[in-house]
Amino acid sequence: MESGQSVDDMLVCLMSMGFSFEDGQEAVQNGHLSVERAVEWILAGKPGQTSSAGGPRLQLRAAQPTLENDSNPFVNPPVPLTTVPDSASRSTNQNTAAVATDQSKPSKSHRSDSEDNQSETVISRLHLSDKQKCVRDDFEAKRRKEARDDALKEKQRRKRDHERVLKEIAEDREKKKMTNQTQETVTKDTPGPVAGPSAGSQPKQTPDRCQLQIRLLRGDVVKQSYPASEPFRTVWESVTKLCHSSDIVLIQPFPHREFTGGDSKSSLLDLQLTPSASLMVKRKDVPPTHGQDQQLPAVSLPRSLGQGQHASGQGLLHSPLSIPPVAAAERHDEEDMVEDDDSDREEEEGHPFHQGMPPGFPPGFGGLGGLGGLPMMPGMHLGGAGMNQNQAFEGVGQRLGYPHDEDAHHNVPAAQLAAEKARERFARPAPLPDRQEVQLPVTLTYDVNSLTQLCMNHIAQRLTQHDPRHPLLSLSGISEDVAQKILTYLLKEKLLKPKVLNTFIPCFLRKLILDCYPYATNELLHAVRYHCQLQTLSLNSCSLITDAGLLELTSLKKLKHLNLSGCRQLTDKCLEIVKEMPGLVSLNLDGTGVTESGFIGIIPSLPASLQVLNLNRMNITEKLLTHLKDLENLKVLCLEHTKICGLSGVEQLKSLETLDVSQTDIVSESLLCLGDNLTCLGIANTERVNGDLALQYIQRLSLRSLSLPSRLTTTDTGLQFISHMPLTELDLTNFINVGDDGMQYIGKIKTLRKLLLSNTKITDAGMNKLKDLKDLQILYLDRTLVTDACSEVIKCFQGLVELSLASTGITSQFLCNGALDSCHDLSKLNLCRTLVSNRGVSSLRSDSFTLINLDGTRVKPDIVETLQTQCPNLRKVTTANIIPVNSDDEG
Repeated sequence: MESGQSVDDMLVCLMSMGFSFEDGQEAVQNGHLSVERAVEWILAGKPGQTSSAGGPRLQLRAAQPTLENDSNPFVNPPVPLTTVPDSASRSTNQNTAAVATDQSKPSKSHRSDSEDNQSETVISRLHLSDKQKCVRDDFEAKRRKEARDDALKEKQRRKRDHERVLKEIAEDREKKKMTNQTQETVTKDTPGPVAGPSAGSQPKQTPDRCQLQIRLLRGDVVKQSYPASEPFRTVWESVTKLCHSSDIVLIQPFPHREFTGGDSKSSLLDLQLTPSASLMVKRKDVPPTHGQDQQLPAVSLPRSLGQGQHASGQGLLHSPLSIPPVAAAERHDEEDMVEDDDSDREEEEGHPFHQGMPPGFPPGFGGLGGLGGLPMMPGMHLGGAGMNQNQAFEGVGQRLGYPHDEDAHHNVPAAQLAAEKARERFARPAPLPDRQEVQLPVTLTYDVNSLTQLCMNHIAQRLTQHDPRHPLLSLSGISEDVAQKILTYLLKEKLLKPKVLNTFIPCFLRKLILDCYPYATNELLHAVRYHCQLQTLSLNSCSLITDAGLLELTSLKKLKHLNLSGCRQLTDKCLEIVKEMPGLVSLNLDGTGVTESGFIGIIPSLPASLQVLNLNRMNITEKLLTHLKDLENLKVLCLEHTKICGLSGVEQLKSLETLDVSQTDIVSESLLCLGDNLTCLGIANTERVNGDLALQYIQRLSLRSLSLPSRLTTTDTGLQFISHMPLTELDLTNFINVGDDGMQYIGKIKTLRKLLLSNTKITDAGMNKLKDLKDLQILYLDRTLVTDACSEVIKCFQGLVELSLASTGITSQFLCNGALDSCHDLSKLNLCRTLVSNRGVSSLRSDSFTLINLDGTRVKPDIVETLQTQCPNLRKVTTANIIPVNSDDEG
């Protein structure tokens, strides 16, 4: 036998292979103690099997200290026994036992006796003895009895509950009946009105008014009030007049009742509609066959079936039978008829041939009795003698009928039959529709998301919901552009979390913009540090970030642009991270808590590649400027809204090209410290700087961009100092001391592309001095004194993209003169609060227009449709507060 394999395991294996339990026992008894040997022995026909009268049995003996060769029954081959009588066998066994006792020692004899007493038959654990089988049967019988008792108790409980409910219903009905009788008695016994109050308790008064709420066929609700003694005829006539039909039924929902014209003589009090009730108007159901809803006359069966059924080929009975008249009082009410229809429908579905009837035969015939839903009449027997009700007819399902010519219609021409059917259809009243159907135009009531939006939504759900069925653990393989679009969507929906950001690690992001993200915390920055390929990181207005979170970004060695603007919790400690970024080019500390001393201490450690430094809205002074000389490659320096009062030290910044000192306390003489390499200068809103004097100090510079100083001290005289500068844009908005004289200097700056002259004193004469600005793309003339005469100058600006003429003196004539016909790239036009009307606006025809503002003009609302037709790319036209005028008044 194999190691670890017991006799039980071998028997189970043999039984699982299809051998019987007895075959396994015999194999063990014959010394085949492995599955392979036992199978071979059984399949060989059991050679050498030991047989005895009682059958061989394997005995389990107690363990012995030593084993003799003759003690193991599996070593010595079995000795065949000769068949002897039972008496001889017993005597032989006794003699053999006596000889063995004499030859053995006393201890061995005692051991043999104990072994015989303790011997047991070796059987499988899967085998159940008779006693165990009895226990199992008793247990199963007990379980069946308990289940049967539980079912009986449940049935009795349901029966008691049903009886209790029926009893409560009966009591409620009896109580309601007694209440109604009491009310009727009080109504009859109530004396007439007497003068003066009566002593004692007064009887309950009945209501004298009836409030009715009636729901019409169209769904409208009508509330009417009637006296309680008013006959129901008044209500009926009023409802039929409202519905324009008398083929209706008034239904009271609860308790369910129906009122027809037959109740017209009863009063509202008799019909229990006081003090208030709700009624619903319903159109009478159109009967499927003629004569079904009317009282059936006492005629023979074929005539009661109606011509409709006979004409459609329904089967008839063998003998003509008659139906006794049915009284109207004995007919079923509507609820019973509905139940009968439902039962007939169920019967038809369960028995399609109606107990032996052919398909298409009306329900009620055959073995079930009845006629088309009518109860079976006494003495009414269907079929003749010897008729088998369960026998189906052959052929097409026709049955023999009353004596007449069944094939008469075969001899009638088809045209005549068609005419008869047409007359029947026209004679049959068509049901009126409850409400008129109106074909409404199909309008789209919601925006259809684009395919990109749907894809983004699907990806966001899989990234954030962590569905184990559809996990999305990585976004490897997608491009940088697609990854940025997904990030933008997640930020917009506020779904970007640290675990979600980790899925972008295989994308090798180079830019991460977290501006104004409310969930940008230190934990999110902990996930950002794994994106080692980042070159741009923007944390603008992320107020939850602290120094501890920022110091974890030491792994971003390739970072070039770092924006910490608006992070108010950052202090001088956050500057330590800058040391770990050797390739940093741009650093934005706008509005942070970094102090002047802290930044001065970190200047020697700043990378030499730093070119852009933004220190706006920080608590720094002009002392910082002398320490910036170590930043040899610094090109852009922003010091807006700081506490600096001078610019001493700026001249040492040889590479500086852009300087912004707007909203500071510098003086005019500070501008003399500026270097000659400046190309962009911002000195707007510097109250201590004189405008004309400042322009005189900087006239030696070749500026491309200039934000002018105080608007009150800058005049036409100062503009002469900037006429030689290659400016690309100039903002003179609200410079009230600038007029036509200054335009002669502005007209010399031929490199201008953007010119803002809103709220200046420029007129048509000043506009003529700007003809040479051929490259002008954006021109604002709001609240100026220009009129239609400037149309010839506007024609010179053929490259205009934006033109604003709000609150000017132009009229429709400006547009009719073709002032904008040469501006083929003009996309935005502002004519707000001007005198233009439909006559001028209708002349606009261009494919480049996308936005036109006509607020406060004299156009009519229908001009929008005209513009959309003439300008196919137009996206929006605003027409608020318009003042339409007649065609005769248009200018």
